[in-house]
Amino acid sequence: MTIIDEAIKAKAEYEQKKDAAIKELLNRQREIEAQLKNLGYHAVATKTKDQGPAKGQRICSKCKKAGHNSRTCPENKAKDHKGKVSRNAAA
Repeated sequence: MTIIDEAIKAKAEYEQKKDAAIKELLNRQREIEAQLKNLGYHAVATKTKDQGPAKGQRICSKCKKAGHNSRTCPENKAKDHKGKVSRNAAA
């Protein structure tokens, strides 16, 4: 068995142990949640950190929405490139 084969085998064993540990922890979590529910405890949603937009996603400085920038903002549809209301906007 070469060193590469040993590394591949070790990685596969690690992944199997990691997956087993995750499954065990999730099962324990479900058991604990069931016990808490039986005791009348209802978990209150905890405030999570606002994650904001996905990495690399544009944020518009005009409307603060994700997916575009101020130049391509849907709120600009009625204006031309110089900021003036276009003639076709009313149509």
